Amino acid sequence: MDSRGEMVPSGITKPNSAVVLIICLMLFSLIPTVDAQQSNSVSVVDGRIVGFLSQVYQIHSVNTTVEVGQWLSVTVKCSQCTATMSIAEQSISTTNTAVIQATESGLATLEIVSDITETVMYTFTDVISENYPTIRPAPSQTIALDSGGVCDSQFSCLEADRGYLAAISIGELNSDSYISGVLDNDNSEYVAIEIEKGDSLEISLIHSTADLEISAFFQNETGEVSYSSIISTMAAFEPSLTPDPVYWVADEDGRIIMKFDSASQNTAWVVARTVHKMSEMSDSECYSITYGACLTGHTRTTTTVDWNDTSELILVPQQNNVTIQLTHIVDGTMIAMDSIQIEADRAQSIFAYPNSSAAIISIEAPVFWLDMYLSDYSDLNSGNEAPSLLPMTAESDNDSYPILPIDDLVHHAELTLSIHDVSDVYKIEIDTWEDSLHLVQITAEGDVQNLLIEMWNMDQEMWIANDFIEANYSNGKLQTALQIGPGTHFVRISLIDGDLYLNSQNNSWGQEDESILYQLSTQYTLIDEGEEPWFPPSDKAVRYGGIMRWILGSLFLIPVAFLVFDLQKKKKFAKVMASKKERLAWFKQRLDDGTSDIKTSRSELVAALMAIATLDWESGLETWGKPTAQHRTENIAIAAWTVDERLVKVSGSWPLIVGIHVLEGNWELAALRFDAPQGQPWKVVNVDPRFLHNGEEVFVDTINVGSRTFLAVELEGSSDCVDIELNGKMNLVPMAARISTTIWRNDGSEQE
Repeated sequence: MDSRGEMVPSGITKPNSAVVLIICLMLFSLIPTVDAQQSNSVSVVDGRIVGFLSQVYQIHSVNTTVEVGQWLSVTVKCSQCTATMSIAEQSISTTNTAVIQATESGLATLEIVSDITETVMYTFTDVISENYPTIRPAPSQTIALDSGGVCDSQFSCLEADRGYLAAISIGELNSDSYISGVLDNDNSEYVAIEIEKGDSLEISLIHSTADLEISAFFQNETGEVSYSSIISTMAAFEPSLTPDPVYWVADEDGRIIMKFDSASQNTAWVVARTVHKMSEMSDSECYSITYGACLTGHTRTTTTVDWNDTSELILVPQQNNVTIQLTHIVDGTMIAMDSIQIEADRAQSIFAYPNSSAAIISIEAPVFWLDMYLSDYSDLNSGNEAPSLLPMTAESDNDSYPILPIDDLVHHAELTLSIHDVSDVYKIEIDTWEDSLHLVQITAEGDVQNLLIEMWNMDQEMWIANDFIEANYSNGKLQTALQIGPGTHFVRISLIDGDLYLNSQNNSWGQEDESILYQLSTQYTLIDEGEEPWFPPSDKAVRYGGIMRWILGSLFLIPVAFLVFDLQKKKKFAKVMASKKERLAWFKQRLDDGTSDIKTSRSELVAALMAIATLDWESGLETWGKPTAQHRTENIAIAAWTVDERLVKVSGSWPLIVGIHVLEGNWELAALRFDAPQGQPWKVVNVDPRFLHNGEEVFVDTINVGSRTFLAVELEGSSDCVDIELNGKMNLVPMAARISTTIWRNDGSEQE
């Protein structure tokens, strides 16, 4: 960049000021000069005059010194202007294009005048080469090579803010940034440019006085291939047009032969040519005012981005479309995505895969300027995306759950719908004294109209919710509060019917969707500070504590002794019961004879339930008498007896005794069901020994292999029969056993 802030042409270095002064003095007479009176109205682009604002009959003039045989050419674009080139006695005027060859040395003048005030655009050149070969050289033939226009840095050649990405060529058309020629006698002209593998040659048509076609061939030492892209114009190239460049890429070291053709005589042409070196593209990272970083280059390039699994890479190509192919690096494995084309000036988001540490980005386009921005969508700036579900157990690793601080600050988060994030779970850590109680209020604001807030007070040992609360959108926010104790608790922000939303959108993971942004804040009130922490006891406390432990330990043995005594008593009672068969008939006979009252007989019946359970199964069956119905498989045996209805605890109910003997396996979540095949359902109104019951079911819970259980069940209902079945899980496998015969109430018989 020069002292005026303008770019220096690629491949040109700055000599010292003394040398510059000498060269300028020697060549001053050869440089076209513009009338000073017009300089304040001219338009200059990249150091080249491209037009001016004309005043009525005011002459815009350019002067230059020419030699015999030198060509000059001008093209103008205006409404009512005339351009005149004069060299001594020679003169030519035009309203469009003109070409003139000097017949003698002297001062050449270009004058443009208009009879109205208007903007005049023009191109003028006084340096036109006639030294190009007119026959295409063979691949092995040695010819002079053009070596100018090399772009050493992408940033001296490209600028996205210009509105296009054509290379920046500095200076007038007679500078090193351009090459020019004139086609006469119906001959083609050929220009050779040396190029290396991966280099890209950019050609833009700047000046043409008639129709022109530019094509190209790549040659190495043994052969040549032609490029399909060409530059073609059917008429003179208008100065007001923006050039549309072509790019020819070398697949190996060699040279590019450009061919210039025209069907018109004395067609003058000027092109800007820039060689973009592949070796310089690896250092093509740049700075973008909007996005902070960008990447420029030609043809194709590859770069690496470090990111994590909460990163969103935003890519915005400037001016031109680009093709992107991105490869995720996940735990050392490379996972390639399909190539995508990103439209110019349109942002494209790419989300990192889970556990991704980096990405390799391959960019392909004739020329590109790609702005890049790496965004972090982690929740609460934690570096983690909040999980969607609560931890399964207290021992589960919950390090990935962001902590919602209990403070006065506002914390930002989002539901990133593009990665199917429809709920965020945060943990609340309360580190205080045991049995303390705290009121925590949580408020969510932002785009929360379609969100739901939920809060759990967790039991720290059982890992179940002691309390739960949820709230919907109201008064412009989500707000809820809950009393919680010490430990870890959870709050969740979720999209209502999130799964239905994702299904309705039919979006795949990573497809762009608008995120839902929200902010969380908390308010805290201490309700009960709890018990003070324990401190080491004194020596006296340790000594007397030991004595008390012995005393209390001895006292704790009293229930054990009682249990042993009670068990021996039951076994003794069971032996007595076993000596008397048909106990149910015996109970009935005693009631009939009046030798025992109902209360006494019922107490003896309940005691017999537990005593007979200590006997083996066959002995127990004999003790009760012949079962009314029974069922036996290799895994379980079930038997049922009808009982005299005078022995019920609930008046009007139907008493039954049910025995269960587990032969193989362990049963969990076991329940007896008393089904009414006809009439209204049965209702269990009493169970001895005490078991939890509801409706027509008695919950036996866990029964292990070898165990025997007898229950006295009282049923209430209008039906006259019952079917009995046992449901549960045996060795974690769902299982059911059902007595195949129906028990009838009136006569105690069974029916298939």
